[in-house]
Amino acid sequence: MYKHLLFSLTVLWGSIASAGAATITIDNLNTTGNGAFGLADNAGTLLTTATGRLSIGHMSMSDANIANNFNLGNIAAIWAAFQPFDTAFNPDSLAPGAFQFDLMADTRVSQNALGGTDIYVWAWNDANATPVSSSQSLIAHLTDIFPTDPELPGSPLTAVAHLRPSEAALVVGFSGPQTYDYGLGGGSLNVYRLDTMAAPEPSRAILTLMGLSLVFFNRRRKQVRAA
Repeated sequence: MYKHLLFSLTVLWGSIASAGAATITIDNLNTTGNGAFGLADNAGTLLTTATGRLSIGHMSMSDANIANNFNLGNIAAIWAAFQPFDTAFNPDSLAPGAFQFDLMADTRVSQNALGGTDIYVWAWNDANATPVSSSQSLIAHLTDIFPTDPELPGSPLTAVAHLRPSEAALVVGFSGPQTYDYGLGGGSLNVYRLDTMAAPEPSRAILTLMGLSLVFFNRRRKQVRAA
């Protein structure tokens, strides 16, 4: 009886754990699925597995602050405000710069604050690192939201998110006038291009140290002249 109860509790716990498994399909296809809004670097070269990565997640920073920090080169601050959903994925699962991925992660309220929040897409031009060490990024604010998983076992939740002009506002990056035709029947569509990161501003401490060094150098020069 005890073993049977223990086994039942184990099965129940496993089913509860599996309840937190919202699945999101993300792509950059057009509405009819016969074309893609290509994803390229700042020079217009379509991204591949070797030249870029993407991630979707939630931002705890406003769009205005995201753009401002990017223009100042403070990518680390934006990354700290970004909560990823699942792992980063490749930008060329369909063709260079065209992708479709199924991602799965827990969105229960007891586990995180992803459920019910807006989805952001972040693309960058370094396949082996985070955006913090990359030189170019594209950040898009989608109209889609993350589903909220039930705390108890229930039907698996699914959602679809699209990186297309009608469903995404670019916070960092460009759309057009470059176009690309993947030959799927939908004709040439706009290409999203990554934006180049500004050089990080020197910190106040570094500026203060430089100022003190200059004062010391001038004082030392005067002492040498006086001698």
